[in-house]
Order: sequence, then C-alpha cells, then structure tokens
Amino acid sequence: TQYGYWVLRVNGVSHDEKPDLDAIKVRVLESIRQRNMNLAREDLKAEARRKHNLEIDEDVLMTAFLGLPEGETIIDEKTGKPTPRDELQPLDVPPAELEEVLMSYNLSTGPVVFTLGDYKARFDEMNVFERPKKNELVGGFRQRLIDDAEKAIMQDEARARGYFDDPRTLARTEEQIEEMVVEKVHAEVIQYEQYVAPDEIEAFW
Repeated sequence: TQYGYWVLRVNGVSHDEKPDLDAIKVRVLESIRQRNMNLAREDLKAEARRKHNLEIDEDVLMTAFLGLPEGETIIDEKTGKPTPRDELQPLDVPPAELEEVLMSYNLSTGPVVFTLGDYKARFDEMNVFERPKKNELVGGFRQRLIDDAEKAIMQDEARARGYFDDPRTLARTEEQIEEMVVEKVHAEVIQYEQYVAPDEIEAFW
C-alpha cells in the first residue's frame, strides 16, 4: 500500500451454497440502501472539502508525524492503567518550523489556518486516549486531521443550509441531549444492589 505492506495468509477456501434470493431479499436491499447512503455521505464530504478548499501540507504533516512519541500506548504496562497526562511526552518538532502551515480551509466566517505550533499546543494537552499513535501510520494521522476539519466544515455547511433553524433538527437535538442526560444519570447516579433481602422486597411491594 502507500504506507507499507500487508502480509496475508489464506488458511482455507470454502464454497458456500448459493442462498435462496427470496430468503435474503430484505437483507440485500437493506445492504444496498446502507451502501448508497454511505456513498452519498462520502460524496457530500468530498464536495464540502473541495468547496471549503481543505488543504494539508504533506511535508509539515510528515514533520508532525515523525514528532509523535515512540511506542506510546494507552495502557501503561507497569500499572495496567491509562498513562496520566503529566507523564505523556510532548510532540517533538523543530521550534523553527512551528509557524509552518499544517492545514487550512475556508468557512463562512473566514479562512482557518492551523500551524504546526497550533497542533503541538493541542497535542500536548490531549489525554492518552485522544492522542494519535505512530502505529496508526501516516494515513491514520492524516485522517484524524481531516476528521477534525470536516466537523467544522460540515457544521458550517449545515448552518448555511438552514439546518440549525429547522424544527426537525432542533427536535432531534433535544432528543439526543435527553438521551445523553439519561445515559449519564445511569452511569454516574443509579447504583444497582447486587443482593436485596426478601424482607426489603416485601416492604417495597
């Protein structure tokens, strides 16, 4: 591939019987529908990236990638716990290159320019779960940057199309907020008793 090699081993080959098309019709149609939705979503994102002139400087990208800490993992082998933020290594990039532009794009509010120094400041504040790792390779690192830019770009597109004022969007937003609050309550407030005595059950009823 562009970033390395995949080595595959075929352990065996099997030939399944051809399924009855009527039996799997619903599943096939749903699969096609999901595929078309995914393709349409990717086309929309690609068009938005072109429209907003999203650009990543590959040389600066490589400088940032090479500056990622070596061998960083989420779980500390010694403690078996996530590595605390104050023990994480900073992004190691040349100070003379901090003003180099890593990524840029345009929004309705104006151009957004993201320098290597901006990324270093963000990276050094990330916890161990948020930080990209070298084992994700350059492609994974680039995709993380694209994902961050796409969030801002798609939000800008949604606002320009009036989605933020659409009653359906607002209703769905309220619904998701409510779901998040309920999940947070379940996770942090509600506690389940492993054992409830029979007299307590009787008193409850």
